[in-house]
Amino acid sequence: QLKEALKKKSEQTNDTLTKKKSNIGNWAKSMVMSSRYKYKNTSINYSGIINPFLFGYSSFDGLTYRQKVALKHELKRQSSIEMNAFVGYMFKRKELFTNITTAWNYNPPRLGKLSLSVGNGNKTYSSIYLKEVQDSLTNSGLNLKKQDFEYYNDYYFKLDNTVEVTNGFTIGTGLDYHIRKAASNKIDNLETALTTSKLNANDDEVTRIYKKQKIFAPVLTLTWTPEQYYRFERRQKIYVRSPYPTMKIEFSRGIRGVLGSTSGFNRVELDISQVIQLNLMKSFHYHIGMGFFSNQKSEYFTDFEYFAKRNFPDNWDDGIGGVFNLLDRRFYNASDTYVQNHLMYESPFLILNLVPVVSKGIVTERLYLSHLYNPHIRSYTEVGYGIGNSFLNAAVFGSFHKLKFYELGFKISLNI
Repeated sequence: QLKEALKKKSEQTNDTLTKKKSNIGNWAKSMVMSSRYKYKNTSINYSGIINPFLFGYSSFDGLTYRQKVALKHELKRQSSIEMNAFVGYMFKRKELFTNITTAWNYNPPRLGKLSLSVGNGNKTYSSIYLKEVQDSLTNSGLNLKKQDFEYYNDYYFKLDNTVEVTNGFTIGTGLDYHIRKAASNKIDNLETALTTSKLNANDDEVTRIYKKQKIFAPVLTLTWTPEQYYRFERRQKIYVRSPYPTMKIEFSRGIRGVLGSTSGFNRVELDISQVIQLNLMKSFHYHIGMGFFSNQKSEYFTDFEYFAKRNFPDNWDDGIGGVFNLLDRRFYNASDTYVQNHLMYESPFLILNLVPVVSKGIVTERLYLSHLYNPHIRSYTEVGYGIGNSFLNAAVFGSFHKLKFYELGFKISLNI
C-alpha cells in the first residue's frame, strides 16, 4: 500500500510538472507566433507580442514594428461584427501609428459592410507651403533638407458603407473627418500666420493662432471589375478572379463650415489594377492611377488616397510592390496632380537558377518598375529586383530623377 501511494503521488507530481511545462510552452508560443482563440460565436486573432514576423526594415525608413488584433463575432445568417486594431512604430522617425476599425457585415451576399475607422496618419504640411516646395523642386531637384515647414499631426475618423449593386460593381459612400494640429502647436512665423488668417478669414481666433485645421469631406467610390468570378462560403460572397482589370474612381469634396471644417476643395482619383496569371508560377501585376485637386477655396492638404506612402503597406501580397519605396514622403504632398504606374513581373526562374547554391530556398524572383509624373517633379522612376519565399521577401531598388541616377536602397519584409 505504501508503494502504491508513493507511486500515485509521483504520477500526480509528474502530471503537474507536465501540465506546467505545457502551459509555459503555450504561453511562450503565443508570444512569438500568431494565436487564435474561439469561444462560441466569437473568435480573436492576435499577432504575438514579440513575433519576429512583425518586424520590417528598409534602408529608407529604417526598422518598423507592428501589432495586430482581430475580433469577429458571428451573427445570424452569417452577418458579423468585426474589429481590427493596429499599432505600429517607426524607430527611425520615432512615430507611432494607430488604427481601430469596426465593421458590420450586414449583407454577406451583396458584400454590404458599414465600417468606422479611427486613427492617426502621416505628418504633413499644408498648401501654404506648396509654392516653396515646388520652387525647391524646380531649382534643387529632390532635395528638401534645407526646408523648414510647419508639420501637422493627423487624426482621422472615417465612416464608410460599401454594397454591391450588381456582380463586380460596388458603390461606396462615406464621410472623412480629419483634425490636423500643428506639431509645434503655435505659429512663430508672423508671415505664415498672416497668410493662414487670410486663407481662413471666417475661422475663429483660436484656430488661426493654434493652427488646428478641421476637414469634413463626403466621399463617393465606384469600383467595377467586369466578368468577376466569385464563390460562396454559405451566404458570404467572395471574389476570386477576373480576366479584366479592377477600375476605381473616387470623388471627395471638402465642405467648409461643417463641424468646424476649414477647407474647401474637390479631390478626384482614378485607379486601374490587375493581376495577370501567366501560368501556375508566373504572374504580371500592374497598377496605374492618377488624381488631382480642384476648386481649392482655402488652405488644404493634398492628402491623396490612392497615391500615398503608407508606413505599413499591404500591396501585392508581399508588402514591397505597388508603392514608391525610396521616394521621400514629403513629395507625396508636393503637387495637386499626379500620374503613377507600378509594374511587377514574378517568376521562379529569372537569374538565381544560374547559381543553384544561392537559389536554394528561393521560391520566386520579382522585377519592379515604377514611374511618377507630376508638374514639378516631372519624372521619377524606380527599378528593382526582389526575391521571396513563404517567410521572407527582400528587394533592392534604384531610383532616377528624370534621367539622372538618384539613390540606391533595399527593403526586407517578413510574412506572417
